[in-house]
Amino acid sequence: MSTTLSIEWRKQTYQSLEKSWHNGGDRPGLSDDEYALIGRYGEIRNMLERDGIWPPTVSPERNRFCEALREVLSRLPQEAFDKVDDKVRFLLDDPSLKMLAVNAPPPPSSDLSGRLGIDTIVFFRLCLDLTPKALIGLIAHEIAHSFVCGKDYLEDKILAEKQAPKWGFGPELACLESEKEQLFKFGLGATG
Repeated sequence: MSTTLSIEWRKQTYQSLEKSWHNGGDRPGLSDDEYALIGRYGEIRNMLERDGIWPPTVSPERNRFCEALREVLSRLPQEAFDKVDDKVRFLLDDPSLKMLAVNAPPPPSSDLSGRLGIDTIVFFRLCLDLTPKALIGLIAHEIAHSFVCGKDYLEDKILAEKQAPKWGFGPELACLESEKEQLFKFGLGATG
């Protein structure tokens, strides 16, 4: 789905996409926007089911992370969603795992030619202590890094901080900043 649509994606929640999927799948005469909503829901499900998040385990932590990721993916503009779907993978440091390391393989290529330049975003277990709203902000911020290119880490971070609000994640980013202050107050973690 690479055409630009009139839908304002930031207003779409995963639940509204799922409702469109269930209510409109068999209905003739759907508008382009309704087809787009149904298609987005299917693409998100496909991304999460085809090892878009590594490691592919089942746990409450992973389910919580997937809920936040679904919300971010539901609200991204189409062009951003397409790039994430094609070039970004997620690695979750799930506390239920008994592992020392994991190698996240690249996703399968639809044309079997392989994919170059895939970003793998690693989420450490501390992020699972965030509220759902702050976790959505963190995911949106980290995805934004895949869309900007600063000359150094600081400039890249500033550019990412400007990109995510353009997608409509301002309130979630504010919540993230507030919660990060609490984490740092106790000497824990950092985000990129």
